[in-house]
Amino acid sequence: MVRFGIIGCGVIAPYHARAIEKASDAALVAVCDIIKDKAAAFSQKFGNPRIYQNYKKLLSDSDVDAVCICTPSGMHGKMCIDAAKAGKHILCEKPMEITKAKLDKVIAEVEKTGVKMACVFQRRMQANPMRVKAALERGEFGKVLFADAYLKYYRSPEYYKSADWRATWELDGGGALMNQGVHGIDLISWFMGGVDSVFGIARTQTHDIEVEDVAVAAVKYKNGAIGVIEGSTCAYPAQDTRFEIHCEKGTIVFSDAGIIQWARMGEPEEKLAQEKSECAPGNDPTAIGALSHLPIIRDLTDSIERDRPPAVTPREGRKAVDTILAIYKSSQTGKEVKL
Repeated sequence: MVRFGIIGCGVIAPYHARAIEKASDAALVAVCDIIKDKAAAFSQKFGNPRIYQNYKKLLSDSDVDAVCICTPSGMHGKMCIDAAKAGKHILCEKPMEITKAKLDKVIAEVEKTGVKMACVFQRRMQANPMRVKAALERGEFGKVLFADAYLKYYRSPEYYKSADWRATWELDGGGALMNQGVHGIDLISWFMGGVDSVFGIARTQTHDIEVEDVAVAAVKYKNGAIGVIEGSTCAYPAQDTRFEIHCEKGTIVFSDAGIIQWARMGEPEEKLAQEKSECAPGNDPTAIGALSHLPIIRDLTDSIERDRPPAVTPREGRKAVDTILAIYKSSQTGKEVKL
């Protein structure tokens, strides 16, 4: 049994708590928030685990084996480092950090201490992406020619006003790409074996925020393919997260609604069962599946019990952030940026 503590009792924390409740080899034993009433209400809702206001005190609790980091993005790094030093395994919400220097420090400490750390990119563990990844790795569609990710969401002005860290460079690390689009960027990068370079444009079109609400990038992937990444939080109504992968021998198209096209040259087009994604936030950032985090909780507990790396290690978790930072740099300099 892996005993978890949750640090930060905000919007995403209930998804971690419900997944821990559902996992047969996990238990929630502690929660922490700087606002005591918030932590108390959260605790009462999820089985009355003990309450902390100071996360370092939670980290000193000998009953806690692992922690979920559910705080603002720019606070992740220090908390992950402190958790690793305390010998706690870690599940960190996306993005795991927002600067290269902080990413480097987290990875160094986690690898030094030997704790298990997983990053929350649960889309990788869903049935449709796993089928796509396997088909590409087996070469079923031949060489990948171009691959695109369309990550067009909507966030209201009220959303951005709901917390003072949102849409700030200091704590959010960016806008439509770093907060919302990071999941899709992780996925397309995973399919393609990594991103080689980007040429991007990022702008603030409609919201009164300091970070981007629209970004477009031309991408060169490490496997030789090219493509486009588009991200937004001002597309109303929000569109399904959509991926289009075109290969020598056919095409794969899938979205939050399921696999739309699975067509191989010379074969009848397959009509696949539509498996709706658990991660389909649309206009509402809380409208994801109640158990969307269960696969990644199960993966982390299994990695602890079997002493193996988690599916999304810190080195994997940083790749999407590095891509986003490169797009921002390209937008600022007007030049292609190599990762």
